[in-house]
Amino acid sequence: MMLEGMDFRMTQLACDEETARILSMISSRASSIKEISGTLSIPVAKCYRRLHEMEEKRLVTRDRDGRTETYRSNLRSLKVMIEGDRLYQEVEFADGRRRTFEFDGSILGEQEALQTGT
Repeated sequence: MMLEGMDFRMTQLACDEETARILSMISSRASSIKEISGTLSIPVAKCYRRLHEMEEKRLVTRDRDGRTETYRSNLRSLKVMIEGDRLYQEVEFADGRRRTFEFDGSILGEQEALQTGT
């Protein structure tokens, strides 16, 4: 998995209530948009848009099984910390890799993330 897409906007997306509900559902097993929509009572079109955003930020992976597309979470955990004028996000991926990203200055995502960790 490439890390170029990691930025503060990814954190904002992951902290959104509907996104968090979707990520929670697909963390244990891959699910189709129809399953996600029905289980979480989120309109199909909104699920599609949100999953597309999550896929762009590498929060989820889309798999195809015949004619059915399923989505699974790439995250095991995401922690956000604020210390003074710095924001940190610790990401643990489903495959066990961990990364820490530090945002300097404005927490609005204007600055580049500085990757630390392994």
